[in-house]
Amino acid sequence: EFSNSTGDSKCMVCGPGSSRPEGIPATLCLPCAAGSFTTAAQQTEETGMAKCITCPEATYTAALGSTSCVPCPMGFTTKYRGSEGASACQCGEGSYKSGSSCRACPEGLT
Repeated sequence: EFSNSTGDSKCMVCGPGSSRPEGIPATLCLPCAAGSFTTAAQQTEETGMAKCITCPEATYTAALGSTSCVPCPMGFTTKYRGSEGASACQCGEGSYKSGSSCRACPEGLT
């Protein structure tokens, strides 16, 4: 929560897709970086603030200020959490890309 000016009678909450990281002035909300997001549902009761959360594996977001992460296509995953674009989606272990989908490697091959 933050206040726009001295003497305000109530605090404001940063909107979905933004947060106020520690060390940032109390009157400033920053958009979540690519690869992370917040929603209004994530705001804590004690502070009213939501921290930007890293996108889980098999999802990504390239945009600043995201309120959700985009899932990779079926069968694709990401190597790490916090991926910043669709190019991070790749076939999982034991599979290979064939056109726009992933196929299981033939038995005995990886």
